[in-house]
Amino acid sequence: MTIRQDDTGTGGFFTIEDDGVEKGKLYYSWAGVHTLIINHTEVYPEFEHHGHGQMLVEAAMKFARGRNIKIVPRCSFAKAMFKEHKEWGDVLFQP
Repeated sequence: MTIRQDDTGTGGFFTIEDDGVEKGKLYYSWAGVHTLIINHTEVYPEFEHHGHGQMLVEAAMKFARGRNIKIVPRCSFAKAMFKEHKEWGDVLFQP
């Protein structure tokens, strides 16, 4: 399983793949240089319920943590993951 990040400067996405097969994406946009907004997390129907969505949100969290960036989880799945994983709270944007 590999997760790749592609960043355009104004946003980007994380892609999860296994043996060259894309299984889902997490889309984000930048709000300044220190805030990442998770807009949408998508796991393709045939790969749902195997933890791929959580792996994508966790990849975004680790990226943010490593760069002292805060995350605004706008998508409902990412919001649920942050509620479930209180230990990720250090990267959660607090207005």
